[in-house]
Amino acid sequence: MEERIKLVLSETDVERMDFTVEDVVTVNVHGLSRSAMVRLLKNVACICRQSFTMRIIHGFNHGTILKDTVRTEGIFSRTYKIVPDQTNPGVTMLVFA
Repeated sequence: MEERIKLVLSETDVERMDFTVEDVVTVNVHGLSRSAMVRLLKNVACICRQSFTMRIIHGFNHGTILKDTVRTEGIFSRTYKIVPDQTNPGVTMLVFA
């Protein structure tokens, strides 16, 4: 999965990601606009065709538009489950089937 992402996405986008946990892609979207975040997350979801979890670090102190977009707008058709992190309100986990 990591190799496919690195082949397709720009180096700037790949620098926002962490692949240390198996079948979990962590994406830090701090500082992105809503449209740039949606584009990046949809690209990752399209590249990763197997079941995986996307851990999105969106923050929550300086506005909640990124958090609200991820949690409520249903931007993904394959999302199995949306799991807000109970210990960190700036993180959301999306489980893809």
